[in-house]
Amino acid sequence: MRQGFAARLLQSSEPANWMAWRGAATANDGDRASLAPWRIDGFDGDAEPGDTVSALRCSCPACTGSLNSIREQTILPSEGTAGNGKPIFNWDQAAAQLTRDGYTWSAVQGASVTISYAFRSTEPVTMPEGVGGFVRFNAAQIAAAEAALALWSDVANITFVRVGSGTSGEGAYANNATILFANYTTETDSAAGFAYLPSPGQTAASNAAGDIWIDSTEAYNSAPVFGDYGPQVLAHEIGHAIGLRHPSAYDGGTPTYEANATWWQDSRMFTIMSYFGSGNVGGSLPAFSAGPQMFDIAAAQRLYGANTSTRTGDTVYGFNSNTGRQHYTLTGAASNAVFSIWDGGGNDTLDLSGYATNSEIDLRAESFSSAGPGNNGAPGLY
Repeated sequence: MRQGFAARLLQSSEPANWMAWRGAATANDGDRASLAPWRIDGFDGDAEPGDTVSALRCSCPACTGSLNSIREQTILPSEGTAGNGKPIFNWDQAAAQLTRDGYTWSAVQGASVTISYAFRSTEPVTMPEGVGGFVRFNAAQIAAAEAALALWSDVANITFVRVGSGTSGEGAYANNATILFANYTTETDSAAGFAYLPSPGQTAASNAAGDIWIDSTEAYNSAPVFGDYGPQVLAHEIGHAIGLRHPSAYDGGTPTYEANATWWQDSRMFTIMSYFGSGNVGGSLPAFSAGPQMFDIAAAQRLYGANTSTRTGDTVYGFNSNTGRQHYTLTGAASNAVFSIWDGGGNDTLDLSGYATNSEIDLRAESFSSAGPGNNGAPGLY
């Protein structure tokens, strides 16, 4: 579903926020102006099944610049070379790049798959290398993880089935699932979390493939809040657990966009799998996305096929949302919108009526729009 997205806009008399669309699949972004409030000294690591865990660091900011910084065109370039000399990837090229190593749960590319998950009950016999201090997920972490899983399932044909239920008590935890979530409290590397990549033949609970570990000593992880870093850590690690890699080969050290990004859109403006902020590509996003961004959607659909049954009716995004997803819901004039929309059809509404500032909306495929706190409604937003 890349074309034919029908939408109507609801605005106050003094318009509104910040977003981006891809035809029937739309993309709306935001990032964070500064890393400092989260004290983030590590993003994550990935490990291949059977390998030792490599907890990766990222010292780069989650994003740079201010919300009113200059942005370029609203319609995104999809070919050629950017001004900084890096190649510009289109939808298919980006999907291929994020899935370049062929990790997936499905034996056939593009085929649907069902995967079990649980929140680990007890410490494994052997903890991953370099970490210790097992702690169960708390209620807030369980809720945030389930919200992130649902957002990935919304865009691709990967179904997650939970072993266990609820957010507290023994019934909420289990050790017999393919993807197991757990916390650690000590580590030899500074990483917010890490995950093991998938393999079709390694779905047994005893296998580490798909398992996700989170550093619960960080407040943004132990008490995740939408728009802050914690929910993006979970969404990013789930991305690894279903087969997505970082956009470029910077699995360690302290990479920078200038030195390590091999293509222009290696930025959180386009993919939550990136270490690099939106300021590198002319954007200035106001928070962290808690779900897949535009090219994450492309990659997940390359692996498992597009979920065309998602929100096929008349759907409202933004204020007065009927999506059932906090990720797509705005609740007040100070709300920051940071999301990419994938929609299966219907007469859909982007409701920005709760904002008191000007908006710049572009419904063309693969274009970004701007609305919300700090937005000045200037032309040429992106």
